[in-house]
Amino acid sequence: MPLRSPDYRRRVVPGRVSWQLFVEGGQPRVRRASDAVSALCAALLLVGAGLVAVPPFSFEQSVVDVFEAVPGWFDFLWRIAVLGLVAWPVVLIVAAAVRGRWDTARDLFLGVLAAVGIGLVANRVITGSWSTGMV
Repeated sequence: MPLRSPDYRRRVVPGRVSWQLFVEGGQPRVRRASDAVSALCAALLLVGAGLVAVPPFSFEQSVVDVFEAVPGWFDFLWRIAVLGLVAWPVVLIVAAAVRGRWDTARDLFLGVLAAVGIGLVANRVITGSWSTGMV
């Protein structure tokens, strides 16, 4: 089975190096059981780290106090950074949809849903609340 489709050369922009790193559109995707095991292990590690971090150690509390002492505009920059991290998956999903990569867009959307779900459940286990404290 060839790694490249017959029309691969026509899609490459002249003068530009292009590497094929991912499955081309229309080819089957294979999800392995190790993907689910990796997600579960990461979720358990997240919960474990969160349980150890509450309540914060004295050194950690002093670092938090330093960041709380910076001017108010830093809070604005922090919110912009968080907004960028939240918006990036949306940008990727839209880009995949515009290019007609519906399988990729679906996988990205399901990945975002899984990440949000894992985060909410981990927050519930650690703090006992469904509120994320982001708003």
